[in-house]
Amino acid sequence: MSYIYNKSAKELLNDIILFSNNKIVNNEDLERLFEIVITNNLGEPFEKMLFSSKVITGLLRIIQNSDNYFDEIYFSKIKNELKDNTLTVVNCLKDISGYGSNFLNSIFEEKYYLLNSECLQNLYLLCSDLNFVKMYLNDIKSGIK
Repeated sequence: MSYIYNKSAKELLNDIILFSNNKIVNNEDLERLFEIVITNNLGEPFEKMLFSSKVITGLLRIIQNSDNYFDEIYFSKIKNELKDNTLTVVNCLKDISGYGSNFLNSIFEEKYYLLNSECLQNLYLLCSDLNFVKMYLNDIKSGIK
């Protein structure tokens, strides 16, 4: 995680955009999050958010695979995992963005925190972006990059 403190938010974003083959959707929001995390040394909630985003992305992939059949018990477990990790991401996002401006918080409130279908879609797209961040940082840790 210390790697992100050696770069500017813009440099980190550009690295991740390249790593993801231009699949990042929320460039501005990611850059703002990076700025806040770097400036305020918020690695712990950021890592927690990255981990839960990775879990969410995996669960959504499983659910969306039309070949998968789930019995009621297993599907209930998946839904609970999705719910728990979604709340974790929202809470971490609120913690991190709380160090930002009121303007940023109002944007994030409308875009991510209201748990309606549009906000959930936005949040899951952000989780997909954060999953690329997690994969990128894992590659850095393992010495691949």
